[in-house]
Amino acid sequence: SSTPVGGWTTYYFAASGSDSNPGTQASPKLTFAHAATLAATNVRILFNKGDTFPVSAAYNPSITGPVEFSAYGSGANPILHYTSTAGFMNAASSTDLRFVDLVLDGDYPTVLDPGIGVSNVGVHGLLLRCTVQNMRDGFSPSWLSSCTAQECIFDENKKYGSFINANPKTAILGCTYSNGNDEALFRTYTYKLVV
Repeated sequence: SSTPVGGWTTYYFAASGSDSNPGTQASPKLTFAHAATLAATNVRILFNKGDTFPVSAAYNPSITGPVEFSAYGSGANPILHYTSTAGFMNAASSTDLRFVDLVLDGDYPTVLDPGIGVSNVGVHGLLLRCTVQNMRDGFSPSWLSSCTAQECIFDENKKYGSFINANPKTAILGCTYSNGNDEALFRTYTYKLVV
């Protein structure tokens, strides 16, 4: 993505890392919990492709971005594996939060209601080339404006791939919805929605 004014501060994470490391590509950090504490304006958090990172608590930031969570290296997109029931993320109080080239994976059907994958990605938030799977709902923004899901995959979510609830100016571009939905792949009652 574009470089913000002032440039990026970048931290690298890998399954072989340690949170006591400086977070360089040669000496990466380890946990998503630590990544969440580092996320701030002009910070990029990069996860090593092919690795899985356990996430045991919901991520509910209040950040003014840009802030980017993305991937580095080669292979399959990194997996943020969510093991709780409160949903992966609600960033309703954030602006310009970006998730790029990641897999957000819940524990459905082992856990019958793992919560919403992405409840809110914030104002001007972006999900780009992400997979959201095995959650109750994949993407369910509400009461915020100007967020985008582009080229994402919403798969094997219990109720909805997306449920867009009174959320103005949401764009869903080139996304794929499939499998596992008890109610609907896509549900909305909003305005100024682009699909």
